[in-house]
Amino acid sequence: MKLDTMERIAEEKEQSLHHVQALINALGDPSKWEYRDEMNDTGSMNSRCACGHSIRYEFIIYSPEGKTAILGSTCIENFSQFNPESAARMKKDYESFMEKVKAELKAQKEKLASDEVEKAKSEFEPVYAEFKKYIDAKRSPNGYLPYDVYHTYNYAFYEHNKIKNFKRKITMVKKYKELTEYCKRAMGVN
Repeated sequence: MKLDTMERIAEEKEQSLHHVQALINALGDPSKWEYRDEMNDTGSMNSRCACGHSIRYEFIIYSPEGKTAILGSTCIENFSQFNPESAARMKKDYESFMEKVKAELKAQKEKLASDEVEKAKSEFEPVYAEFKKYIDAKRSPNGYLPYDVYHTYNYAFYEHNKIKNFKRKITMVKKYKELTEYCKRAMGVN
């Protein structure tokens, strides 16, 4: 093991011991305190753990005398040495809360991506409608298109139909923007 790794491990153990000692100093006998499923997200690091460091997530613990104290998420592990059952519930609540946060963030991201697709699509559709009119104007009296115009139309038509099969929204946005520019160039519009 490298010396810097050993020093880091020793430092982490020293910090952990410091937190454990601070919990004992603040709570007396930590094993007598229990967690009653009360957790708060303060929204920022504006609260303090019983051991003294700044925290965002508060876990309220109760003494047999009815006193309350607050633990932070990083002290759950230290508290588990004294009250493993309460610490396990704190950890479960924390993980559950974080899963909800992740799900909410994912839903927000998905909504933003869907909005971007709709915006790109709404910018593409009128240009595509004009493009189709442009192509129709190039048809010969018997309905045929000149070779180069046919391939231009065929590419745009094919790519437009492919978009709905894309799984990733960012790819859809990119393709709508790309096709919008392609149609504009084909019509000689900037």
